[in-house]
Amino acid sequence: MALAAGAGSEPAAAKEYYAGKNITVLVGFSAGGGTDTAARIMTKHFGKYIPGKPGVQVKNMPGAGSIRAHNFTYEKAKPDGFTIMYTPVQFSAQLFEAKGVRFEYGKFSLVGALKGSPFVMFARTDSVPGGLKKPADFINATDVRFAGIRPTVTLDMLGRTSLDLLGMKFTYIPGYRGAAKIRPAIRSGEANAAVHGLVGWRSGVEPTMGKAGIVKALWYYPLKNDRGHFVKSPLIPEMKSFLEIYKEIKGTEPSGPFWDALKLVLDLRGIMTNLFVGPPGMNKEALAALRVGFREMVKDGANIAQQKKSIGFAYKEVPQNTATKFIANLDQTDPKLIEFWKNYIRKATKKKKK
Repeated sequence: MALAAGAGSEPAAAKEYYAGKNITVLVGFSAGGGTDTAARIMTKHFGKYIPGKPGVQVKNMPGAGSIRAHNFTYEKAKPDGFTIMYTPVQFSAQLFEAKGVRFEYGKFSLVGALKGSPFVMFARTDSVPGGLKKPADFINATDVRFAGIRPTVTLDMLGRTSLDLLGMKFTYIPGYRGAAKIRPAIRSGEANAAVHGLVGWRSGVEPTMGKAGIVKALWYYPLKNDRGHFVKSPLIPEMKSFLEIYKEIKGTEPSGPFWDALKLVLDLRGIMTNLFVGPPGMNKEALAALRVGFREMVKDGANIAQQKKSIGFAYKEVPQNTATKFIANLDQTDPKLIEFWKNYIRKATKKKKK
């Protein structure tokens, strides 16, 4: 399994190919969420680096935790380079055979891979009797209602396994169409805990409900360094990792099947967190031109400055050969862990929210 790599240096006809045209970047979540926010910042600086300087516009296509957008890009988008997708990696949906999945990451045309930031778990401060004063107090919450999107979405998997690992009783409420739809449920008290990407936390939760004292960050889920060790994130120096909070509560390091399952999800996004991809078999001239634009966009000073101002950090490029190799090795994932996750997903509540 290998991502389409049939593009090297910029072809001579690339400028003519894209001149005066428009490119649509699909985002599989609602407007206002973390993925949408990051996409809109980056794509402002994308077109000027693509030979021919085409216009670039974001189009939201929410549904099934971005599976709808994945399937559309994979099956229906024309491979002419005028429709691509920006997405957080959803390798788990493919590995665990999520309902409705009809795509394979190895067959998408890879425009570029990015490494971003950890996910953040947060909760309403009134979820604990007497108030949530510090993150470790959350263990005393008596009625946890965890809002999610879909059992195979990374946000949901991280939240559920960490709560189970802590031995907490909770109600899982899937069915929200993206993080932007979860926030009103948290604000109203319909749900009282959720996981967001750092982009969503920094841009949509911390400045509003966080500042108002309605919610408090509990922990972030750490990423691994190049040596394969979980490390403290320099992007969130004010926050403790799940490993630190777990040890503070339990007095020991996490272990057991839920920890193995959680580690797998973290490993699946340890190398890269987000992708720009096109449909299988993309036009080689178009793919080469998009890759040129992607590489320059990531380095663009205005893009970096705007990301840091809006979300507190800037995404970094993952070398294409590194990303391609990782995706090609997805089928080597431990089958016992895959089976654990399939069973765990099946046990998820069927309750849905509109």
